Amino acid sequence: MKIGALTSFICCCLLLRAHSSGAGSRLQLELHHVEGAHQGERRCHGASCIPNQNELRAQIFADLQRPTVLPNDLAMAIPGLDGALQSLEDIMIAEQGGDESIIAHTRGGTVLTFREQIDYDIRVSTSPSIKTVCEIGFHCGQSAVIWLEANPRLKVLTFDDLGFASAGNCLEYIHASYPGRLELIPGASQMSIPDYIISRTQDDHYQGPKCDLVRLDARTDYQERRQDFRIMEPMFHCGTLILFNDVCDPVNCHLYNTSNCYHNGLGNCGQQHSQYFEGPTMVLEELIRQGLVWKVDSFFYKHDRFYKSWALGRVRCRNAKLRPLPAAPLFREPEKFAASMRGCYEQGGCSGMLLSH
Repeated sequence: MKIGALTSFICCCLLLRAHSSGAGSRLQLELHHVEGAHQGERRCHGASCIPNQNELRAQIFADLQRPTVLPNDLAMAIPGLDGALQSLEDIMIAEQGGDESIIAHTRGGTVLTFREQIDYDIRVSTSPSIKTVCEIGFHCGQSAVIWLEANPRLKVLTFDDLGFASAGNCLEYIHASYPGRLELIPGASQMSIPDYIISRTQDDHYQGPKCDLVRLDARTDYQERRQDFRIMEPMFHCGTLILFNDVCDPVNCHLYNTSNCYHNGLGNCGQQHSQYFEGPTMVLEELIRQGLVWKVDSFFYKHDRFYKSWALGRVRCRNAKLRPLPAAPLFREPEKFAASMRGCYEQGGCSGMLLSH
């Protein structure tokens, strides 16, 4: 095979997907070109590489309306998960007068928008060392139900202002289905978490539950995400696992499109999501450089229809002999970084942007 043909073959990936439809199923083959796969390849910028908005929006809605659990062993291993997630969706639909057409909107912005994240959350939470999961941001309890179903030994502690319309009814359902296993502390996290810690502190030592697994979600502003980590520190122990949501690949932060912008029109995606990812990414990289967190895993899914990503960090032991790395110029000047991200999108795209420079 000639070198050129081989390169073209490597730069293309063939995705095979089965779609259930009535009594049978159909196979859909899609050929996607991997952008920037070899040196010298033309980068895709501007309007020429933006797909048709109507087709993209229709495909996103179709993806969001498919079954929530991955088509692997999860349905057999955790038989109650599908039914529990469906019950939460029924509650949200009932809140909207029974209109099932809103199902894509009810899943938007939650773990249900991406089935691989459900799979990932299950595999992390089933570890025997995970006994207490803490999260900021309850929404309607989708993540909590996944953890509770996946590991019958763990408990969930969540902080949320209950601003989502269906949150109260979803909370009642979870309390009834998993009695004694979920505790929700209401209120804005920047106030409720310090109050929770202070009320359980004696002789300057926090006496409350320690978190084995933490999800930092909800707030995506740099200062707010950083504050969420700092105020929760007394609840961490050496080795606490932390799921950082909404981060981008620090080597190649290509933030073009995500499912969260389907209802706003694609014209808003670039500006919206350059801001959406920059704060959480800066916080994670800053914590790594300061020697507070060790990144043990990451997942960056880049696709025409979705950009979904998260990273898994582990809290480093304070008594370890660490020499924190000096902060890079990027993280000493967060305003400059934010401006560069926005400027990049105004020019048509951020592909190839190195966040470490």
